[in-house]
Amino acid sequence: MTAPYRQFWLLSAGAGWRASMTDLTADASGALALDPLPGKPEAMAAFAGLSPLRPLGLAAPAAGPVYVLCEDGAQVFVGPHGCESGVRPVPGVGARASGARRLDAPQDVAASLRGEIFIADAGSRSIKVFETLAYGLLAAWPVAGRPVRLALAGGGDLWVLDAEGRRAIRLDRDGRLREVAPGLDDPREIAACEGALAALDGDAVKVRLAGASAPLSIARVAGAASLAFGPGQTIYVGDTDGLIHVFARTAQGWRAAGVGVLGQTAPIRRLVVAKDGSLLALVVPDGATDAALWRINPAGARARSGELESEEIDSRIDNCVWHRIAIDADLPAGTAVEVRTQTYAQAGGAAPPDLVPAPIVLSGDLKDCLVQKSAGRYLRITLTLRGDGSATPVLRGVRIWAPRVGWLDALPALYREDAQSADYLARFLALMQTSYDGFDETIDDIWKLFDPRSVPANLFA
Repeated sequence: MTAPYRQFWLLSAGAGWRASMTDLTADASGALALDPLPGKPEAMAAFAGLSPLRPLGLAAPAAGPVYVLCEDGAQVFVGPHGCESGVRPVPGVGARASGARRLDAPQDVAASLRGEIFIADAGSRSIKVFETLAYGLLAAWPVAGRPVRLALAGGGDLWVLDAEGRRAIRLDRDGRLREVAPGLDDPREIAACEGALAALDGDAVKVRLAGASAPLSIARVAGAASLAFGPGQTIYVGDTDGLIHVFARTAQGWRAAGVGVLGQTAPIRRLVVAKDGSLLALVVPDGATDAALWRINPAGARARSGELESEEIDSRIDNCVWHRIAIDADLPAGTAVEVRTQTYAQAGGAAPPDLVPAPIVLSGDLKDCLVQKSAGRYLRITLTLRGDGSATPVLRGVRIWAPRVGWLDALPALYREDAQSADYLARFLALMQTSYDGFDETIDDIWKLFDPRSVPANLFA
C-alpha cells in the first residue's frame, strides 16, 4: 500500500537547500549545524616559565614547533617538538649576541614551512632570517621604516607591518619590495594566507584579496587586538576582553559567525593557528609582566541558535492543505529544532494570521509534525536550530508532504459539516495516520534491503 500523499518536496545538500541561513555551517557532507566557536581553552604548561620574560610574538608553522619571542633579553624560544621535550632558547640570537645575530627591540616572529624563522627587529630596522636546522643567519633585510608585525603569504612572500609609515608592505623571498597594500589608514595588526591579507585598521577589520585595488571592510570590532587566518579563510579576531570574534568565508565575502571566549578577561595580544588547527593565544593582561599561552579549540563551543528560512514552495494546488514536515536530523540532549510555517494563496503574498503563535518544537526522537496552518497554494518554512552552547543539532534534510489526504475523507459527511470541528478532527486523526504512514513507507522501501546496491550503509556496521 502506498501513502496517498507521496508528493513531497526535499530540502537537503543533494537536492539543494533553497533557503537563506543565519549562524549555520555546512559540513563536508552538506549537513547543517550551528556555527562552531572557539572554546575549551587550556593553558600550555610547557611555556609557563616564559611569563617573567614578557612574551611579545608567537609563531606556529604548519609543520614544526611553536616559537615565542620574548622582550627580556630579546630571545626566541622554541617549544617541544618531535623527540625533544621542554622549551629552549634559540642559541646565539638575542640582545647579547654579536654582529647581525644581535636583536635590538624585536617585535614579532614568524616561521615558514621551508624551515625559516623571520624576526621583525624594530631597533635595527630590519628583518632577520634564520634557518631552523642549526639556526644559522641567512639574511638581514633592511626595511625603510619600523617593522613591528609579520605575516607569511603564499609563495614564500612576507608581509611586514611598518608602524612608522603606517603601511603593510610585501617582500619577496629575497627581501625585495613587491608592493604596498592599498586602502589602509592606520594598520595595527596583520594576518595573511594564500590569496588574502587581513588587517586591523583602527577598529575595522579589512581584507585585501590578491589583485584587488582596495580592501574590503568586513566588520568593526571594539577593542580588537589581534587576528589570524584559519582554515577556509576563516578570520579570528581577539579583543581586549578575552573574546574571539569569528568571521566565516562566504561566496560574497565574510559574515560574522559568533564570538568565542578565552575564559578570562584579558587582552589577547597574539593569535595564530597551530598545525593541528587549534588556536594559540598569547595573553598579556594590561599592567602585568606575566603572560600566558593558551591553546583553544576552534570548535570547542557552538552558537546557541541558527536559522534556515526556505524559499517559497509552490504546491501548484489552489487551497492546498499542507500535510506534514519531517526532518532527517541528529538531536542530541540539549538541542531542538523549532518549526514555523506560513501558507498563502498568491506568490510572494503574505501569510494569514498565525493559528499557532508558538513554534512546534522537535527534539529527541520527535522529528516530524503536522503543518498547523490554513490552506494555501504556497508554503514557506522557518527552522530554528537550538543548542546549549556545546551540543548542536545536525540537519541533513527536510521533507514536506502535500496535499493532506486524511482519514476524515473516509468518514461520513456528517463529520465534515462543521468546518471548525472537521479541522480539529482531521488533525487528530492525522496524528495516528502518521504512524501508519510510516509503516507504509517502510513496506514501500523494503525492496532496498534485498539489493546490495541500495542497502543502507548502517546495516553493514
